[in-house]
Amino acid sequence: MRIDLAGARNVQQAFFPPESLSIPCMTCQTFYQPAHEIGGDYYDFFSLLDGRWGIAIGDVSGKGISAALIMASLQASVKAQALQPHLHLSTLIGSVNRLVHESSPTDLPPGKYRFHVVACNNDGVWNDVVAVAAFNVEPTFYQTFWFKALMAIAVLGVLWALYLLRLKQATANVHERLFAQIEERERIARELHDTLLQGFHGITLRMQGVTKNMPVRDPLRKMMEEVLDRGDEVLREARQRVRNLRRRTTDENELPDRLTKCGQELSKDHAATFTLAIVGEPKILESTVQDEAYRIAAEALTNAFRHASASKIEAEVTFDSSSLRIRVRDNGVGIDEAVRSNGHPGHWGLAGMRERAEAIRAQFNIWSRESAGTEVELVIQAAIAYPRDQRKPIESHPFRF
Repeated sequence: MRIDLAGARNVQQAFFPPESLSIPCMTCQTFYQPAHEIGGDYYDFFSLLDGRWGIAIGDVSGKGISAALIMASLQASVKAQALQPHLHLSTLIGSVNRLVHESSPTDLPPGKYRFHVVACNNDGVWNDVVAVAAFNVEPTFYQTFWFKALMAIAVLGVLWALYLLRLKQATANVHERLFAQIEERERIARELHDTLLQGFHGITLRMQGVTKNMPVRDPLRKMMEEVLDRGDEVLREARQRVRNLRRRTTDENELPDRLTKCGQELSKDHAATFTLAIVGEPKILESTVQDEAYRIAAEALTNAFRHASASKIEAEVTFDSSSLRIRVRDNGVGIDEAVRSNGHPGHWGLAGMRERAEAIRAQFNIWSRESAGTEVELVIQAAIAYPRDQRKPIESHPFRF
């Protein structure tokens, strides 16, 4: 501040009249004693074109270099306007105010500056020494680095909050669709139990009664008993299917077990070997998600065994805290780009897999190159794949501490 005030004092004193006003029949004296906070005081006198003299006295708001700069602009504007003939005082004041306002350095960006001043007296004599004043323009609070950093953090926070809100809405929509599917499955299960299964069970009982009345050695009775045994198996499978339709969650190891059985059944009729890897701790899955994931993975295994001409087929199920990930890969001939995009004409396997993945808001990816095999990946978000009590609190409430 002291350096700033000293520079302002030098600037201002260079603009003051070097001599007192000299008017015939009049004695004029001038005296100026600068205060500590110097920079904005101003006085001057000058001869007008009509023989009159003008005296200007002013005080610019502020202190230091900035006030001295405004004072310099004020002096230059007053002298320039005063040389115009027949200029009214009010017009002079208005014009000077406008010019000073427009030329004042009020919008300097923060930084270090050096102000060079050269002045002349009323006789047009310029000083030989250039006055130099160095000054700093301090940034306002909204121009500081910390303010900009906080604003950037605030913007990122808002974007992150919007992302979480959109994710929450998408998850809620998927859950609504899943609950609607579960309700429909339960309705179908009730209808099957009350109509088809009960009717089939009645037919079986009726056939058992007929069989008991037939001779023991009658060949037809043996055939009837075999049919009844097969009917009992069908009833057991149907009841199991009905129970599966009514379940809202599945057993912990059901998905890997079903994929293992599917791969083993397919490998019986093909030369390729099948392996299944489980990564992470198995978790309970939503019933609808588990069924859709199994159907997608089973379709991928079926395509690999039938069309890849591979010697090795692998499946991998990863139970991650953020998602459920299923991969099926082979070392076969690969898939053509056109087939990978649109599927075989007249076949709907790939299209059905994509539709099932879209129904549960899952990511479905296929990578393949000619003679380099194929990999199918299904990624399901944890908020959709796992029941609520299986998720970590930090995942469903990312801002909870």
